[in-house]
Amino acid sequence: MDISLVEMERLGWPTATRWDELHEAEKRLCSHLEINRLCRQEGSMYVSRSNTIYARDLQDPLVHTLMDRVMSELNDGTMPRLIPASAEVVEKALDEGLTDHSKQKETPLIGSDEARQREGELRALLQRAQDLRATDVHIEYRRNSQDTKTVLKCRVDGRMRSLMRPQTEEYGARLLTYLCNRNQNFRVKNFNPNGTNDGQFNLLLNNVLGKPDNTTWRYSQIDTTYGAKITLRRLASGSIPKLEDLGYEPWQIKVLRQELQKPLGVIVLSGPTGSGKTTAATSCIMEIPVDRNIHTLEDPPEYNIPHAHQTDLNKNFDSEKKQKKGEGFREYAEQELRMDPDVINIGEIRDKFAGEICAWLGNTGHLVFATLHTSSAVGCASTLIRHLGVDPMLVASPDVFNVFLNQKLIAKACPNCRVGFDDADHLSEDEQLEVMELFDDELDALRFAKPKGCPTCNGTGFYQRTVVAELILLDTQGRKYMETCQLNEWLQYLEEQGWPSIREHALLKIRRGELDFFEAKRHVQNLTAGLTTKVNYREMI
Repeated sequence: MDISLVEMERLGWPTATRWDELHEAEKRLCSHLEINRLCRQEGSMYVSRSNTIYARDLQDPLVHTLMDRVMSELNDGTMPRLIPASAEVVEKALDEGLTDHSKQKETPLIGSDEARQREGELRALLQRAQDLRATDVHIEYRRNSQDTKTVLKCRVDGRMRSLMRPQTEEYGARLLTYLCNRNQNFRVKNFNPNGTNDGQFNLLLNNVLGKPDNTTWRYSQIDTTYGAKITLRRLASGSIPKLEDLGYEPWQIKVLRQELQKPLGVIVLSGPTGSGKTTAATSCIMEIPVDRNIHTLEDPPEYNIPHAHQTDLNKNFDSEKKQKKGEGFREYAEQELRMDPDVINIGEIRDKFAGEICAWLGNTGHLVFATLHTSSAVGCASTLIRHLGVDPMLVASPDVFNVFLNQKLIAKACPNCRVGFDDADHLSEDEQLEVMELFDDELDALRFAKPKGCPTCNGTGFYQRTVVAELILLDTQGRKYMETCQLNEWLQYLEEQGWPSIREHALLKIRRGELDFFEAKRHVQNLTAGLTTKVNYREMI
C-alpha cells in the first residue's frame, strides 16, 4: 500500500485500498465509454458507476482533466468525489469493472491481450507522429496491387515524409479495424476499404515534456484503386496563438483589429488546404471582448474557444444529410439567428447558399467570419461570383464584405542550423546565379536551409511555419470592380495604390532571413516576377 494512502487513512481521508472491501457499485465503471477508454490508456485511475474518481496519484495532471469531463458530461456541473486508491483497486476495476457487455462486443476492450496489442500499435504510430511535430498522418492501405502493404507517411512543416517503414497489409487491416471499432462516434463502426468513413477520436500521448497529453484526431477515409487512403488530422489543443505569433505584419494586425471592433460585416480568410485559415479565424475571435455573443458552426471544432458557443456539425448531422444541399448547415445557420448572436463564424463557404447566407448575416448586423479555398485575395471575389454563383450586386454591397485575406504557410529555415549564402554549398551553380541576380546587395541577410538539418529539425532543415499573406480592405472603388466583375482591373488598381501582395510579403521575409528563398519559391506563384528586367525566350528554346 502506498505511503500516501497510509497517511491519508491516518488523517481520516476516505481511501480505497482493498478491492474486496468496495461496494459493488464502486467496482463498476461509469457509463461513459470515452472516459473509460481514457482511464484504460493511462492505467492509474478510473471512474465508478457513482461517477466517483478513484486515482493512485492525486497529483497526476490527468486527474484534473478527468474531473472536468465528469463534471461537465456526467454530473451536470457538480464536482465529483475524488478518492485515493491502491494499484490493486485501480487495476481490478479497469480489468473487471464492465458496465455493458453488449457494447463491449462492438468496441474491443483495452483489457484484452489482442486489443492491448492494437492499442500499443496505434499509440506507437501516433506518438512517433507527435514527436516529429506532424500535423497529419497518411495511411495507404494497399491490397489491390502487386505491392500489397501499408504505407505510413506524415506531414511535418508542410512537407510529406515517411513516418515509418512500410508494414504488411495485415498490419493495416488490424490497425484500421481496431481504430473504427474503438470509437463510438465514427459514421461507420467497422473498417471497409471499399467505402468512405469519417470520425474523431482521442488518444493519450506524451507531449514534448514527457507529460500526458490527451490528443484529438480527425479520421477521414476514401477508397482508391489500390485499396483505401486514410488521413488522420491532429486537431489543435492547448493555447490559441495570438495574431502576432502567426507571422502577420504589424500593419496587417492593426487592420484586422480595427475590423474586429466593427459591429457588422464579413471577414473572409482564404488560402489552400492547410494554410492556417481556421487558426487565424480563431485567433481573431479570441480578440473579441467577452461581452459580445459569439456562435460558431464548425465541422468539426478544432479549438476550444472559452467564450464562444461552438456547434459541431459533424456530430449533429450524419454524412448523408449533410450532402443534400447542405441541409445540416442550412438548418443550423437559420437556428443561429434565434440565438441573438453578435459574432458568427460559419466556417468554410462551400456553395452558393453558404455564400449568400454569409453575405446576408453580414448585412443584418452581425460580424461574420468565413473561410474560402482560393489562391489570392482578389480570387475571393472571383470564387464567390463566378464559381459559386453569388450575385455580384450582393458581394459588392456596402458593409457586407469588409476584408479579403489570403495566406499560405511556409516552413522556416531551422534557426539552429540554417546557413548564409557563402556557406550554402548545397546550392547548384544555376541556383547561386539566380540568388545573386535577384538579391545582389542583400546576400549577407539571406539564410538557407541546411539539407541534412540537425536534431532540432529532425534532419529536415526546416522548423515550424510562418504566414505569408495579402490583405484587401474593401473600398468603394474595389466594390465597383467586383460588381462589374472587372477583377484584373481591380488588381491593377490595387497595385497602383501600393498594395503589398503575398509575393512581396514572402520576399520581405526572405530578405529578413526568415525564409529560404527556394522553399518560398515552391509555395508562392510568380515569386520572382518583376525582379528580373526581361525574359529571354531564346534561352528557353
